[in-house]
Amino acid sequence: MLRSLLAAGFVAAVLAAIPAAIAQPYGSYQETCRRVHQRGPILFAYCLNREGRWAETSLDLRTCLSREVANRNGRLICPGGRGLRSY
Repeated sequence: MLRSLLAAGFVAAVLAAIPAAIAQPYGSYQETCRRVHQRGPILFAYCLNREGRWAETSLDLRTCLSREVANRNGRLICPGGRGLRSY
């Protein structure tokens, strides 16, 4: 009984995590950014810049024309249309 409950809890946790992973935008930023997470429409990450340093950056996805995101010199950008709120 306890094993069944634990197994069911594990399956529920895995299934709950799937939509969050699917919702994350695609793009080349995934190759040069780490600690990527999304809070509402804002995507946060640490991305490599030209000097090889990690830069903290964020992007309001509502300003993107598509769901594609890229890293430009340590800043998250919308290559399909400029993000107006990239910090």
